[in-house]
Amino acid sequence: MVVLAALEEDEHLLLQVKGTNRYVQFMDQGGYGMRAETVSDYYLPEGEHLGEEDYRYLMKLGWHAPTIVPGTSDEGADGSPNYHLDLARPLPLEDMAVMAVLTLIHVHRASHPGELEYEARSSGGMSIRFPHLIIRRRVAVGR
Repeated sequence: MVVLAALEEDEHLLLQVKGTNRYVQFMDQGGYGMRAETVSDYYLPEGEHLGEEDYRYLMKLGWHAPTIVPGTSDEGADGSPNYHLDLARPLPLEDMAVMAVLTLIHVHRASHPGELEYEARSSGGMSIRFPHLIIRRRVAVGR
């Protein structure tokens, strides 16, 4: 929750299950609020698609279903090819943190914080450190 509050306009935080494409991310949009997303089947390998129970759970948590098909003319429209949620200020930070944790545990099968890593960046690509976050910071090769 503290980490979400620390994000500034055009900064993002990605919480990812190590070695997978499974993640939850947050993008601060300044006065417009914050966008949260979690990966959809468009970005998961064929054998790792979400199941019906996962879809229902995401809807129950309050995620909006993907509204855009990647590579189509819809790509510039509002919405997302991922499960998403746009939140206005004041941000419900505690609810957002709980939603992220429940999604990572129940949908993306992260059973322990040690299975996660994070990446945080500014719009200019500068890496942001969150030393008090108890998960490992992902260091991308070549950055």
